[in-house]
Amino acid sequence: MTEVNAETGDMELLRAYDQHGSEAAFAGVVRRYFTKHGVALSATALPAMLSAHSVQSAPAALAQSVTAVAAAKGAAAGASTLTLIQGALKMMAWNQAKLALIAGAGVLLATGTTAILWHHQVVKDGWQNRFEAVYKLKDGEDIRYIATPHIAERTDSYKEAFPVAFRLSRQMLPDFSVIKQDDQGALKWHNMSFGSQQTSLLEILNTTLGFWRYELEAPEELLNLNLPGDWTVREGAHRETLLAALEPILFQASGRRVHFEKRTEERAVIVARGLAKRVAKVQMYAEKPDGPGAANRNGGLQDILVAVGEQLNPPMVNEAQTEPPKDDSFEFDLIISSDSNFSKMGDRRTELTDLVLKNLTAQTGLAFTREQRAVDIWVATEQP
Repeated sequence: MTEVNAETGDMELLRAYDQHGSEAAFAGVVRRYFTKHGVALSATALPAMLSAHSVQSAPAALAQSVTAVAAAKGAAAGASTLTLIQGALKMMAWNQAKLALIAGAGVLLATGTTAILWHHQVVKDGWQNRFEAVYKLKDGEDIRYIATPHIAERTDSYKEAFPVAFRLSRQMLPDFSVIKQDDQGALKWHNMSFGSQQTSLLEILNTTLGFWRYELEAPEELLNLNLPGDWTVREGAHRETLLAALEPILFQASGRRVHFEKRTEERAVIVARGLAKRVAKVQMYAEKPDGPGAANRNGGLQDILVAVGEQLNPPMVNEAQTEPPKDDSFEFDLIISSDSNFSKMGDRRTELTDLVLKNLTAQTGLAFTREQRAVDIWVATEQP
């Protein structure tokens, strides 16, 4: 079970709340925190969640008082303890939030509940049994699609996993979730999205199966196929296995026979070389950085280059290193502007892509070149 230390986790968020006034900036801090502890959020999940329920900020003295109380307790708090308290204070008016905050934070600081993984004592005919009957994988099953409408027990499971977030966000629930099941059969929240208008096949392939856009070759109409609902995935399952299991699910859900085939082909790639400067914040843009609310990615050099490749669409080959001293834990904060996404570049794609790479070079010191390489591509075709 993942444990979150109050001093290195929730206290970091409270300090960040004092330093970052905007919801967008704080959302980036929260996203990085969740990522470090095993829960991924879509690029728009937190901004949507915060702005949807924003009324006014809490008094500045509140963060200091909560910090002092938590430090006095000296307990390890779960991610839901204080991780989303500050976000929730942005969501709700202070008069509505303060009673729930005191009650929720006090209970969680005392119990050390974790928001990442839930364990429970199975009670006959309890909500846990009904939830697992729908969400838990059977032997030999690697992936399961749980279509909308969501069952009532889903609310119970989310409430148990994220009690304070659930309480202070006016019971706002994720529209789309990926739940991982480990070898012992335990379920944990892996990915979620709030305020989604639809859940496309492309998003499912990305968030559920781990495929980047540049690894896929398929008609856009097929990738935009809407499949609202949740997914349960067996932890450690190979992507090839999951794709094979996805085919009959897609036919049952949409009536469309989709087949995925792996091919190795010569494709244009972008190769990154050189020593990356150890800069905490990198702006990815062509002509103008976006303001507050821009998409955010956080991670090591490889994670950031993958994100760049996802935005520009040619695969990104990493032949770069970070500046010494070598520190594998060093992370970059990538702020992604809308004009750096290939789907919005139109006829200026080559020109704008070059501008994005030029701006990245100026900030990171890396050199980017276009080359032809043999890469693995997954081709999706629709069968009659």
